[in-house]
Amino acid sequence: MLPYTMIDDGASDNVHTLDPKELSCIKNHQLFIEKSKEYNPELGRAELVFENKDWVIVITHDKEANVEFGKYTAWCTAGTRYGSMFDSYHGRGELFVLVKKGYGSKKAIKNDPSVRLQFHFEDQQYMDAPDRPISINDFLFDNKEIKEFFKKYITKIVLPKRQLKSKVNDDINFLMKLGYGDEIIKILKDSQPKKLDFSGNKMDYELLTDIGDIQSLEMLDFSDCGLNSLPESLVKLKNLKYLKVRNNPITVVPSWLNKLTNLNFLDLSGCKIESTLNFTGLNELTDIVLDYNPKLKSAPDGLSSLKKLTRFTASNCDIREINDEILNCECLFLIDIHANQKLTRIPEKLSSLPEIVAICIDDTAISGETLKKLNNNRRSSDVAVIKYDI
Repeated sequence: MLPYTMIDDGASDNVHTLDPKELSCIKNHQLFIEKSKEYNPELGRAELVFENKDWVIVITHDKEANVEFGKYTAWCTAGTRYGSMFDSYHGRGELFVLVKKGYGSKKAIKNDPSVRLQFHFEDQQYMDAPDRPISINDFLFDNKEIKEFFKKYITKIVLPKRQLKSKVNDDINFLMKLGYGDEIIKILKDSQPKKLDFSGNKMDYELLTDIGDIQSLEMLDFSDCGLNSLPESLVKLKNLKYLKVRNNPITVVPSWLNKLTNLNFLDLSGCKIESTLNFTGLNELTDIVLDYNPKLKSAPDGLSSLKKLTRFTASNCDIREINDEILNCECLFLIDIHANQKLTRIPEKLSSLPEIVAICIDDTAISGETLKKLNNNRRSSDVAVIKYDI
């Protein structure tokens, strides 16, 4: 550790970093760790966790320490307004106080509120002395050593907490806002998430090269990421069950996709797929979504092996035929292939599948005769065969 600057009470206001009371909180925490008899339970505990030539960073472990380090601020955690909110924040994660070296006095903080900051990553609160948000991305960009220091806390503590959320989370946006975009895969590999949502973030393909190393992944969303192709290392994600690649300019779906044998849900809608798809071996698939691929001319091969398939949608494509393979999908309850304007053939017994509920073939070239046979073959009157443009 570099020595931090301090002065005794009564000396010049503009040179000290930590005053004697703040230093006492740091010493008191060390005595607490050492189980020393000199530890004072009535004095606050602050842990000095980082120091370089510009900054000191402490974790305030109790309200008393936060009050001491926040006495010249407007932080609600320090009880300077609205009462103390320390316990509420501390219950969700550590409170970090950053002090710029040489600017610890009340006068210095008043003149430049950015010299004393408080960060709480769990709530994404990055505040200056008057309790106003700062640009965390800019701050970490300008302070590379601090950025590297916080990376360990984010990886080991913050991200695992976020992964406990039941819905697909926004870890990618979280890391992007902090400026860790170029290290996303490395950080996520260390935290071993089960689900990741990249949607809406334009991703450099090179940054995703090693995504297959995150072998804990079960859910992955690449919607609207500007991808021209899928990273080949995805093939290593043997636990992957949910893959969404909606609205990317992908023209070819690689054959290695068939090796993701645990996939339940596959969404390739809104892409530019031209190649013939083959889903042979993806026996766990329950949902296939292929809508809005205007150059897709044929239904996927291998449908006959998809015994668990319940939903197949491929509307607004250029599919010409659905062959009899699909009749082996006895769990199928919905097929939506409307707006395939050159579609002329569909199995007439499709409406007799044991679970089928709806068949949408509106705005296709399916003949009135085929439509009549579909209606006659319905397993029950509850099956809807939808075509309005006869």
